[in-house]
Amino acid sequence: MKLQTKYDVSLSKVVRLYDASRKNCPQFLNKDGKWTDWFSFRKQLEGATPLEPAEPDEPTGPTVPTYPSRTGYSQEQINNVKIITEYFKDKGWTIAAIAGLLGNMEQESHIKPDISEHGSGRGYGLVHWTSTNKDVKGIDYIQQLLKTAGIPGDYGNIYTQLNLLNWYI
Repeated sequence: MKLQTKYDVSLSKVVRLYDASRKNCPQFLNKDGKWTDWFSFRKQLEGATPLEPAEPDEPTGPTVPTYPSRTGYSQEQINNVKIITEYFKDKGWTIAAIAGLLGNMEQESHIKPDISEHGSGRGYGLVHWTSTNKDVKGIDYIQQLLKTAGIPGDYGNIYTQLNLLNWYI
């Protein structure tokens, strides 16, 4: 509420990524597949009666995420954080910028490079590369991007994806 007031953001401008792309994001506000936590959040912002969940325009896939638990990090995830941090430090990024990137990666992929977005499969990889063409799966899109960028390697490999991200930015 404080940020909303500070930056004069009307409630109509507070939207989910899902509203624009049908991507299940933010996932942590859609644990039950009905966006109950999202509507509770909106209720807090408006200080009024709760909004009713709208029926999605298209299927959103399973209602239970297939991602790992957020209660702790696996050794793979910890190693990946170290790899990502060192990679971007070597590219001159600040720790704050790397932390922001890691926060996005944690939300998108749980910092795992070889993972597809649950349900639709539209996103793939560390940052869930997602085509604007809804018919293109993320796993195909990342391969298209790698080809365009001229980056060799396995699309599911963390170093290949970091090279792609660096090229893309």
